[in-house]
Amino acid sequence: MRYAIKSFYPDTIPSAEKINAIVINARSPRSVEGGSTPWEYRYETRYPSDTMSLFLMSNDTLEKYEWDRVRDDYNVLIRYDLSVQDLYSLKFKVVYPPDERMADIKMWPPYGTVQ
Repeated sequence: MRYAIKSFYPDTIPSAEKINAIVINARSPRSVEGGSTPWEYRYETRYPSDTMSLFLMSNDTLEKYEWDRVRDDYNVLIRYDLSVQDLYSLKFKVVYPPDERMADIKMWPPYGTVQ
């Protein structure tokens, strides 16, 4: 699985430019290091609507298809639309598939429809 972050919410279409999605091993957690920059500052400076979109995609899909097709067909496993308050409520731990802690988080497809 791979992930990518986009900062132009409510535009929830993956970027036109091919993303450098980071690989996640399903058997071990992946942390995104923020360095010394507080998340609140990141949201104020990078996410004008106070929301970032986190896309999770299959490695197989990204290796098999050109980026334009992945983007046009919206071939993502899930998209989380996260505010900084969401991250705090989740204790900065975002899981896939989403569990009951994430029931109120904005996502597509909606909570409960991903197996």
